[in-house]
Amino acid sequence: MMLLALVVMLATEPGFDRDVFPIFEQYCLGCHSTGMRMGSFECDTYEGVMRGATHGAVVVPGKSNESRLYLTLQGKITPAMPMNNRSLTKAELEIVRQWIDAGAKK
Repeated sequence: MMLLALVVMLATEPGFDRDVFPIFEQYCLGCHSTGMRMGSFECDTYEGVMRGATHGAVVVPGKSNESRLYLTLQGKITPAMPMNNRSLTKAELEIVRQWIDAGAKK
């Protein structure tokens, strides 16, 4: 059932507010929001995500394989996120990947 919902949801290009923000809300806002900007990164707004963090841009629109955000969420670069032995599901990672590859639009 969840897979069907994912397929239907991703039939259109993923958007930040509708598809990506709920994932960040669940996993990331405790450390990366306007009130708590660890690594100088805030993901509670589209503008915050696109502004980047201490190491610069975290999203390269159209290129998830070059986007620090996606690579960090996959655990391919450190520090792997989210912390505390939590991780996004494969479906959630796929939403983030598709959003970036579709141009990381709001």
